[in-house]
Amino acid sequence: MAASSPRYWSRKPRTSGATLLQQQVKLDGLGIDDAKAAELAADAATAAATQEPSASVLLDLAFNRMSSVGAAALVEAVMRVRSSSAELLELNLSACRLHEGHDTPSAGLASVLGAPTLVGMQRLGLRRLILDSCGLEGAADAAAAARSVTAVSGNSLTSLDMSRNNLGPDGAVALVETLAGRRSGPGAPVLAELRLNSTGLSGWSAARAVEAARASPGGLGLPRLRFLSLSRSSLPSGACAGLVRALTGPGSPPVSALELESCAIDDEGAAAIADALASRGSLQHLQRLNLACNPFGGRGVAALATAVGLPAAARLTRLVIRVRPSHGEVAIAAVRLVHEARPGIVGPQPMIRLAGPSAAARGRHLLAFAMWAIAGRPSAPDG
Repeated sequence: MAASSPRYWSRKPRTSGATLLQQQVKLDGLGIDDAKAAELAADAATAAATQEPSASVLLDLAFNRMSSVGAAALVEAVMRVRSSSAELLELNLSACRLHEGHDTPSAGLASVLGAPTLVGMQRLGLRRLILDSCGLEGAADAAAAARSVTAVSGNSLTSLDMSRNNLGPDGAVALVETLAGRRSGPGAPVLAELRLNSTGLSGWSAARAVEAARASPGGLGLPRLRFLSLSRSSLPSGACAGLVRALTGPGSPPVSALELESCAIDDEGAAAIADALASRGSLQHLQRLNLACNPFGGRGVAALATAVGLPAAARLTRLVIRVRPSHGEVAIAAVRLVHEARPGIVGPQPMIRLAGPSAAARGRHLLAFAMWAIAGRPSAPDG
């Protein structure tokens, strides 16, 4: 993280080696540099002589000044004081300076995950890895990072956050292909949650990424992927329709929660999503859909609201959209009908008054949702 963001370093690193013996080791935002990391690592061994460390650990090193050297020292120290059967369940390296001392950030990541203590463990057990804002860039960097991750935790990793890395369209696809085992090395077959927010996905690359996750013979794909976040990508008309087709094709991952906030989805894209929701057997696993902060207008809102009211969309329990007075009365009426058909759809967000001459003339208020959901019918049982 560049020195231009001092807000993350507002706290002074008032911690000791004993902190590394806890189950939740929270060292985020303390401004720890490599020298301080080495000091904490040395103190951990001394503290372990008088205090029993936890058997598993969640390690948060986000938003510090350390490079991969400091991060590797802390990871080594945390696991060295524990038995070889201990598990590193979660590791957060967000905004760490993985590029310093290496040609690429992925090489820095490899040095952290390739620490001798980790390699020698019976079972690392890493389930969640957060690499938000780590400076990874391009297809080669993305694929190398994925290989490092799957090499040490491919059979245990269930959640991966790669948000705010400039992977670009090809990089995001390369990442998913590597995780799915379609490139050299093992994949991550139990991955259930993948966040690719603000990674430069655009156009048809989102559909290509989802297609790479499809299950296929030989154990390839991501057959357990349930949560997928592509927010702040660029998905205009045709690209959004392509993404929908990729999510509904044979072998598609059983995504139950899809985040598409701020994806430049227009009326045609919203209509494509609505058509899929209205079709039986299409998007059959989807329960939560976030379409907030997209520019589709009243036609898209009306199509989505109508689709959600149909029996085919009974499994959907939440639809996050932003409805504005400018969408018009037809869209507002469609949303109101769904509100009446599915009790409990109004969330904790306040409702807004629909202003305009027609509302004043009728002497009553028409209400529109302000960024909330559709939630009412219980989810249909699996199978």
